[in-house]
Amino acid sequence: MHSFVDNSRRTWEVAINVTAVKRIRGLLGIDLYALVDDGFKSLSKLVSDPVTLADVLYCLCKDQADKQSISDEDFGRALSGDVITQAADAFVEELIAKGITYRLDSNIYLDIAQITDFSDLPLEMKDAIVIFGERGGDPERSGKRHPLDPLLWRESGSNEPSWSTSFGEGRPGWHIECNAISGRLRNGGMITLQGGGSDLIFPHHYMTMIQARARYGHDFAERYVHAGMIGYEGTKMSKSLGNLVFVSELLRTGVHPMAVRIALMMGHYREDREWTGELLQRAEAFQAQLLQILSMESVVDYQGLIGEILDHLSNDLNTPGVIDASARYFERVLSSSENNGGNGRSPGALSRFFDTVLGIAF
Repeated sequence: MHSFVDNSRRTWEVAINVTAVKRIRGLLGIDLYALVDDGFKSLSKLVSDPVTLADVLYCLCKDQADKQSISDEDFGRALSGDVITQAADAFVEELIAKGITYRLDSNIYLDIAQITDFSDLPLEMKDAIVIFGERGGDPERSGKRHPLDPLLWRESGSNEPSWSTSFGEGRPGWHIECNAISGRLRNGGMITLQGGGSDLIFPHHYMTMIQARARYGHDFAERYVHAGMIGYEGTKMSKSLGNLVFVSELLRTGVHPMAVRIALMMGHYREDREWTGELLQRAEAFQAQLLQILSMESVVDYQGLIGEILDHLSNDLNTPGVIDASARYFERVLSSSENNGGNGRSPGALSRFFDTVLGIAF
């Protein structure tokens, strides 16, 4: 996913001439939910004091933020009680005032049938209900008006964070942070693009879209984009299965980071694909040829290649097309007698282009 986001930013800035690309980093942007949902289950068994537990989770979140180059200022804003309580409080309060919520005990749900007829549901209803239950929802809870009604505000359990609001103590339900925080930062306006893995199409991105319609009368984003899943040995990589391939481990075995990046670019971002040793070998061969070409004093003119790469990137980030076009150019250069002729060019500009546009740098 990181490779896709980075390629998107580079393409917008260079190929489409957008000089600044903003991404709102809400709490989910630093994987806070994984830390909270998984962290509280495990850490609370070892740490009983809520303040100490909060300190531990803060350190974990800060570590993730540092790894993603999130500034201290943005990190502080993302975790501040002011952002969480005021943004979420105002968001839920507005939905309550519209009469499109209901309570079950101390939990507040959105009455989703008042917002959609489900014609926009990205999968069959029976499948949606099953997935909703697997991914944080509670479709089988007694008293709900519809199985897909999402929690807007929930009662906090023991050792879980809790905030005081106008409608009671508790914490936000899943999906709402994206709307509350980005809505506050953008004054209720739509963001340009919401992206993530294809596993976020439903329920997360669908629910953020529904909640934005309920509050603002329009979708959360103008466009949605989703990256395919990376599999390993026939199964999607996941923490629960323990079948993750860590970049840090690859680097420790001597794999060059650019080979990993190239391997990911060999498949289209929207397609599910496998991580294999053969894929990595192909990427390393590509890298070796590129390094060989960049070390030459003079190479065949590459203006045509640059244009072709920009065309591919402008066409739904067609990175496999980029790799194929580059491979054809490599073959031409490495088998050509034109390199040192009068039409030859220094590879320096080509090196800078690969760095700026593709993030491939040595």
